[in-house]
Amino acid sequence: MMVYQTKTFARWAKKAGLQDTELYVAAQEVAAGRVEAKLGGNVYKKRVALPGGGKSGGSRTLIAIMRGKHSFYLYGFEKSERSNIKTNELSTLKSVAKVWLSMPAAGLKAALRAGEIKEVKQDE
Repeated sequence: MMVYQTKTFARWAKKAGLQDTELYVAAQEVAAGRVEAKLGGNVYKKRVALPGGGKSGGSRTLIAIMRGKHSFYLYGFEKSERSNIKTNELSTLKSVAKVWLSMPAAGLKAALRAGEIKEVKQDE
């Protein structure tokens, strides 16, 4: 399964100190059904530990996944910043997820070249 992060998510993840390896493992856990919440529209909430901390007090990520195909990290926040996302934000993220999950391979390649998404590598 290919794992990607949107440009916006990648900026947040870098600032938060999250590494690709942690994100890749978390995406595999989501694919296996180990999630904190099913939000609908193929969007899931997944905890990811921040450097030097545990999952419970760390970050929350929202990831869209098409099992067996690919997944996209869409949004992230630290638990200390906010407790959850708003209903209208979730609605927007579901719409964004639908676009990314239905994008053909040529569209994904173009988005990678344009820097709109970045591949999450297992060993980085």
